[in-house]
Amino acid sequence: MPLAAKLTLLAAVAVLITIAPCFAAPAAAVPATPATSWLTAAVVDFVDSVSYPNHRAGWRAAEWTQAALVKAARWTMISRDKVRLAASGLPVPGPLPSTADLQRLADSAGANLIVSGTLRAVTLDSSAASVTADLRLEVIDAATGETVLTGAGKGVAKADRANPEPTDVLVEDALHKASDAAVTALLLPKSGTGSVLARTGSQELVLGFPSGSPKVGARVLIVRAEGGERAIIAVAEVRKSTSEGLSALIVAQTEAPRLDDPALLP
Repeated sequence: MPLAAKLTLLAAVAVLITIAPCFAAPAAAVPATPATSWLTAAVVDFVDSVSYPNHRAGWRAAEWTQAALVKAARWTMISRDKVRLAASGLPVPGPLPSTADLQRLADSAGANLIVSGTLRAVTLDSSAASVTADLRLEVIDAATGETVLTGAGKGVAKADRANPEPTDVLVEDALHKASDAAVTALLLPKSGTGSVLARTGSQELVLGFPSGSPKVGARVLIVRAEGGERAIIAVAEVRKSTSEGLSALIVAQTEAPRLDDPALLP
C-alpha cells in the first residue's frame, strides 16, 4: 500500500477512536431485599450458664448473636439498647423467662420475633488449655408464642501456651464462635414465600410455595396483609407434600387464616 494511503487510513482510525462513544461499565447488581426483611426481631439477654458464673456470659453471647443476625440481614433487627429500654419498663422476669414474659417484651419493643438463647455450658479445660461454649437459640413468634426456628452451635478457643492470654479473652472467643455457629444453624432453612391455597379442615391448610419450599416439620408464618399493614396471625407446621401443595396443621392462631393469605418461611 502506498505511504500516502497508509497515512490516510491511520488518520481515519484516529478520528473513529476520538469520536467513539464512551460506555460506562455496568453498575454492580444491588442485592435483593429478602421477603422476610419486614419482620422485626429482638434478641433478649440469654440465660447464663452455671459453669462460668458472674461473668455475664449470657449477655455477651446475646451481643455476638445480635451482630451475626445483623450481618445475615434476614430480618430487621431491633437494637439491643432499645430492647433493654423496653425491658426496663416491665416486671423483672424469673431466671427462666416465660413465653408470656417474652411476648410482653416483644410488644413493648415492637418485635414480630423474639430470639432467646440458653448458654448450656462454658467449659474450661485446663489440661487442653481450651474453652468450649455451647449455645442453643430459639425464635418465637410474638403473636402466638410458638417456636418457629431453633439452632445450636459450639465454639472452641485454644490457648497459645507460648503467648498465654487471660481466660476471659478465650471465653469471649469461644462465645463469638458459638454464636456464629448457632446463627448459621438457625438460618439454615432458607426463607421463602407462598400462600394459603385451601382449607381442608378446621385446623388444616394447603400451602403453595413457588420457591424456597419448606421441609416436612418446618413451621410457617401465616400473614394477614390489609391496607398496607402486615401482621402474623397463625403458625402452621408442614406435615406432608401432596400433589395439591403442602399439607400443614395450624398449631396456633390469633385469627383464622383465609384463602390467599401470605405464608412465610421465616
